[in-house]
Amino acid sequence: MDLFIGFGNDNLKQALLTLQTHGFVPLLPVPILDFADPDKRKMWIEQKGMVVFQLYEVADAARISLGVATDVPIASIAHLIQLKRIANRPQDLSDIEKLQLIQMLNSREAKP
Repeated sequence: MDLFIGFGNDNLKQALLTLQTHGFVPLLPVPILDFADPDKRKMWIEQKGMVVFQLYEVADAARISLGVATDVPIASIAHLIQLKRIANRPQDLSDIEKLQLIQMLNSREAKP
């Protein structure tokens, strides 16, 4: 699952703490809140070429319930393709192929 979280108003820190509470940890051996530090993000981008901060879910973690009244914006397939082209990792390139297939199937279903 790809999440895109705004960096402003402690939004990122809150999201990272929530994800951590529910069993998500960074793929890299760094504290999860390091990603909320703009200087560390800049260093990772410039020195390590980082384009994505990956988390994974610990197997026995609890599940997150967003609740009925929570609105969560969802990226369109076209927007996901655009973002995955920017990331340009092997997994993203594979995902692009699958997303384009979904787009094609959806467009066929939409035609009378």
